[in-house]
Amino acid sequence: MRSTSSRWLATERHHAEAVAAFLLATSLVPADKWSVPLGPNRWSPAQMALHIEQSYLVCVDALRGGPGMQPQRPAFVRWVGRTVMLPLMRLTGRFPQGVPAPREVRPDADQAHASLRD
Repeated sequence: MRSTSSRWLATERHHAEAVAAFLLATSLVPADKWSVPLGPNRWSPAQMALHIEQSYLVCVDALRGGPGMQPQRPAFVRWVGRTVMLPLMRLTGRFPQGVPAPREVRPDADQAHASLRD
């Protein structure tokens, strides 16, 4: 059953705006830069796009009863992340630099660079 509360509708609208902004941003990347990392030890735009796609797939799978992402840190560290770091990230809109992506959504460079933008 789908909620029609104003909060849910606002969340849906915000998500649709984020998806549109992402698609616009990827469309503006020149073809010759698509597979080029943004710097040393950084991902290419293709890897970033694949990471986001993989994140969606893992979350949808989890919503359907799949395993989702498996915990990689001790329970206390996960608790700190949920109760301190995540609210700070939401408040500031900033993501910590240098944090490795979970294994389940870490893009394979060859797979990402073989992908084509639609």
